[in-house]
Amino acid sequence: MKKLFFYPQHPGTQAINPYCDNYLKSVENYYDIVRTKNRHLPRGLDLLIHSLKADVYVLNWLESISSLRCGFIQTVLAVLALCVVHMRRKRIVWMFHNIHPHYGENTSSRLLKKLLFKWSILIIAHSKEAAEYAKKFAKGDVRFRVHPMEVVDYGTWDGAVRDCDYLCWGSIHPYKGTVDLLENSHCQKSRKRILIIGKCVDDSLRKKIEELAKDNVVYENRSACYSEIAAQCKKAAYVLFPYVGDGVSSSGVLMDTLLMGGIPVGPDRGAFSDLAEQGCCITYNNLDEVFSLPTDEHRLKLDSQKVNAFIENNIWSSFGDWLYNTLESI
Repeated sequence: MKKLFFYPQHPGTQAINPYCDNYLKSVENYYDIVRTKNRHLPRGLDLLIHSLKADVYVLNWLESISSLRCGFIQTVLAVLALCVVHMRRKRIVWMFHNIHPHYGENTSSRLLKKLLFKWSILIIAHSKEAAEYAKKFAKGDVRFRVHPMEVVDYGTWDGAVRDCDYLCWGSIHPYKGTVDLLENSHCQKSRKRILIIGKCVDDSLRKKIEELAKDNVVYENRSACYSEIAAQCKKAAYVLFPYVGDGVSSSGVLMDTLLMGGIPVGPDRGAFSDLAEQGCCITYNNLDEVFSLPTDEHRLKLDSQKVNAFIENNIWSSFGDWLYNTLESI
C-alpha cells in the first residue's frame, strides 16, 4: 500500500472539526496512513519532517499557515516541505476549501497558493464555484466533490430548547457575517426571533455582537454539544448562514445542519448554491430577502426524499472510494 500523509493531523483550530478524522477513516483501507508522532510540533515543521516519508500528501488549509503562531517561519517550513515533496515526485492532493483564506490574502498565502496550483496533481473543491476558480490557475486535475457527510446518532437532548425563527450556530468569525446580520435594518425592525449560539474568541467582535443583540436577538457565547444543536435545528424555523465575502465556498456546518434535520438558509454562493440545486438549501441574494421568508406554519420546507438521497450519495465512505479511484486514474 502507498503511504499517505494528511495535513493537519494534530489539534489546533480544527480540533473540534471532525473533517480530518472522517477523511482519514475514509481512506485507511486504501493507504498506509503516516501518523504524526509528536502532536505538539508546529504544523510547518511537522509537514517538513514528513515530506520524506509518504507517497501521497493530502493538504488542507496550508495556505493559511501564516495566521498561526510564528507564521513567517511556518510559511518558510511549508515552502521547503512542498519543494521536497515536488523534488521527490510524490503526489500532492490539495483540498481547496476556500477561494480565499478567511483571514485574508497576504504574501505568504499567495506564494503557497501559487506552488499548490502548480504542483498539485489533484485539486478537490467542495463547491462548483471554487472548482471553476481553481481551473483558471491549476496545472493538474481539478474536481468538484460535495463536502462528505457522516451519519451519526446525535443522541437525545434533555435540556431546554428555545423557540426561534432563525438559528445561527458554530464558532464565530468575521466572515460568518454575524455583525452584518444584526446591523441589517430589516433585522433591527423585524420581530423575528434570532438565536445565535457560538464561541467567539475575538473580544472586539464579541462585544460588538453583544451590543447589537437586543430585544428579539439572543446571543450565547459558548460552544454547544451536537445533541443540543440538533434539537435546536429541528425547533428553529430556519438555520441561517449569513456568510459574507468572496471567499465563501464549502461549509461543514451546513452539512451538519442538513443531517440534523434543519432547514439551511445561506447566500447564493459556493456550496449553498450547489445544495439549492439539489433541493437541500434555501438561498438568498441579500439579507433583506431573509426577513421576508415565512416563519410560521407556512415556512418553506425541504423535500425529505431529496435530502435523504443527497445524504446517501455523499457519505464519507464513498468519498474514500472515489478519491482512490480518481488518483489511480490520473
